[in-house]
Amino acid sequence: MTLQYPMVATTITEKEWDFIMRPLRESGLPKVELSRKFPSKVLYGPKIYQGLGIMHPYYNQELSHISTCLYQGERPTITGELIGASLEQLQVEIGLPGYLLQQDYSKLESLATECWLKTVWEFAWTNEIEIYDKSPKLEQNRWNDAYLMEEFVRNGFVSHELKKLNECRMFLEVVNLS
Repeated sequence: MTLQYPMVATTITEKEWDFIMRPLRESGLPKVELSRKFPSKVLYGPKIYQGLGIMHPYYNQELSHISTCLYQGERPTITGELIGASLEQLQVEIGLPGYLLQQDYSKLESLATECWLKTVWEFAWTNEIEIYDKSPKLEQNRWNDAYLMEEFVRNGFVSHELKKLNECRMFLEVVNLS
């Protein structure tokens, strides 16, 4: 529980969690009469596949993030308002319409500032978890208008180029082609 309680606020990667857990596993496993070199896949594997059913801390952390988004995201609490404001800011920063957490993370990750919500987006996209929010969406100004970032992606711009184009778009404070 000492590790679990602050997980809601952390953005530790899976690799970093493995590094953090190594000394704990090496000292804790022999105490329950298991080898220090006990395979991680079995330790963290589900019981139905003969694993020990212990949840990897990374997944525990990310699921607590999603749980917090779902529980607090719509509430008039400080946390709910922070999540809502972060979501709106990230939506404007990415410059795309619709549900932010449904956008293709693999194509758009370079556009987002490193933040707590970006890790939620990455985890949800990687694990095919659909999260819909009620935050305001970007709108088109005219009929047959287009979102600049959608057009850039459609025309094959990726990663570094896409990030530079997005920086120009944000500097000009525009979202649509019109």
